Amino acid sequence: MNLKHINSWVFILLLCIVACQEKNSQEQKIESAMTEEQLAKKYCSSCHAFVPAELLPKAIWTKSVLPEMKNQMKNIYHFDNENLKQKNLPTITKTTWEKINKYFAKNGADSLIFTKQKPLTLGLKTFKAYPFPYTNNAPPLATLLKADSSTNLIYLGENIKNQLSIFKPNGKKQDSLFLDSPITNIIFEKNRFYCLTIGKMPPNDDSLGKLIVKEDTKQRVLLDKLNRPVFMLFEDLNQDGQKDVLIAEYGNRKGCLAWFDLRSNPVKKHIINAYAGNLKSYVVDMNHDGLLDIVSLVAQQNEGVFIYLNRGKGDFEERNVLKFLPIWGTTDFDLIDFDGDKDLDIILTNGDNADCSVTLKPYHGVRIFINNGQNSFVQKYFYPLNGAFKVCAKDYDQDKDIDLTLISFFPNYNNIINENFVYLENKSTQEDFVFEASTFKETLAGHWFMMSSTDIDNDGDWDLLLGALNFAADSPPKQYMDYWQASREPFWILENLTVQKRK
Repeated sequence: MNLKHINSWVFILLLCIVACQEKNSQEQKIESAMTEEQLAKKYCSSCHAFVPAELLPKAIWTKSVLPEMKNQMKNIYHFDNENLKQKNLPTITKTTWEKINKYFAKNGADSLIFTKQKPLTLGLKTFKAYPFPYTNNAPPLATLLKADSSTNLIYLGENIKNQLSIFKPNGKKQDSLFLDSPITNIIFEKNRFYCLTIGKMPPNDDSLGKLIVKEDTKQRVLLDKLNRPVFMLFEDLNQDGQKDVLIAEYGNRKGCLAWFDLRSNPVKKHIINAYAGNLKSYVVDMNHDGLLDIVSLVAQQNEGVFIYLNRGKGDFEERNVLKFLPIWGTTDFDLIDFDGDKDLDIILTNGDNADCSVTLKPYHGVRIFINNGQNSFVQKYFYPLNGAFKVCAKDYDQDKDIDLTLISFFPNYNNIINENFVYLENKSTQEDFVFEASTFKETLAGHWFMMSSTDIDNDGDWDLLLGALNFAADSPPKQYMDYWQASREPFWILENLTVQKRK
């Protein structure tokens, strides 16, 4: 390259630098005229939906949320003299950041307002509760609890030596399987089963999860390098007559929902979304076009419910049908025809309280969203429940309406007997949503983390399995931790008495 060309490139580079400096200077002038609220909305909306200041106490904003927010924003912004190695990032000036802090410090809540709940009825009419007749040699740490309806075997995954234990209903252990990390999901198929392992339980993006198949005495890895996978389904998603596997990778800052054709060589990963926080999905034809769609719950910064309409051959079109704020803490959902009009409604819990905004929140609980027939959903019912974690929606008492069972993993420990487990028996009329709330006397026997419904005794009604994870990130009072740490009961059974009472 000759000298003339070099000089031309230098001149162009200088013009770019000057232009960038002028742009930054102009943006800073604009920002200097913006209010604290305008700046907060501008920058806090760059990663997620804007959270109104009044939804959290002042102290939570200033001591926890804002410092963590700054750490996360350093990935996309340059804070004055910080991140000197990333000068190509847009800048947040010291003055701007101070204004953002002032907005939340001034407008955050002095305290959050809660609706006082009636105490639960102590004693369940529909269920008889008792511990499963097996004891561990360590406190229970359940990460999976599920029954195989074809064999009535119960599968318990625990974060104790990454063990999967297989039980007969009478309490006898039939088999054990040791894996390289905790198991989060399992699917049964004839003489084999598939299981997901998470990698590491604490938040991370190390992609150490796996999909494993066990057949007879052999086990092998089908997929690896999954980012904290927590859920899977097998369905034919590309209309080739063969089942594919859909996997929700929760991750931490990164994640995805993807389907895999296990028969391709090499196995190809088809990413449906690239969101962190993918939790759970249903595969069902939502728009009645003959193709299987996907309905998914996502947490983290993209909290909401998404419908992925199947456009054929494995292609999906995203619709965000419910949007929530990132402090909502979505945890679980059921997709069921609640009101009997032959379309699917959404029953959703939000109560995750393990992140940087740890405080009791009056908007935690269970909600019923009714489908208008066009896959638009309207909230019709809310039951407040601190730390609401799982929901199972079934007609437990067989009176032709849908009842709800709930567990909380982050309860108000001053009111834990009314929050640890809740049975909401449906007493609704055509005009109103009405439920009778009750619990069982021994509800404090475990720090419930897993809940699944099954007909464990084959009598024609829905029973429940409650699995304990007797560890807590939210520092419960010592008397509860001491009690749970002394426990050796991995799970309880809530046996449904509805059919027995008719005999």
